Amino acid sequence: VEWVMAHYLAVETEQPAYKTKILRFTKASIPPVLSEEIDNTWRVDKDEILAGDILSLRNKDNVEFARAQVIFTKVTTFGGLTPEDFKGHAVFESEKELLRTYSLYYKKRLTGDSQVKVIKFKLLR
Repeated sequence: VEWVMAHYLAVETEQPAYKTKILRFTKASIPPVLSEEIDNTWRVDKDEILAGDILSLRNKDNVEFARAQVIFTKVTTFGGLTPEDFKGHAVFESEKELLRTYSLYYKKRLTGDSQVKVIKFKLLR
């Protein structure tokens, strides 16, 4: 009985196995990602990405250009993005430009109330 209980406790306390997840970037974003100028991305449809996950960073043709590890995630709205969320991210001249750009990426109308996931990552060398 003691062995069974010890085995059960060990299984229950194991860390989750992190899976490789795919994130695609535009051609213009690749050089700043590789230079680590960009280390933060916002995604509308990536609820399954968690801190600790390994990322395969790919171009629009699905060719991997780097690997990274997620160090932080949070869910907010476009209107709720903070100055900290903009650090390490592409710059937008206005909220209108930001929403227009993301609406084009996702082929749907996004507003300040639309949910977005902030994903901070570190390149793996």
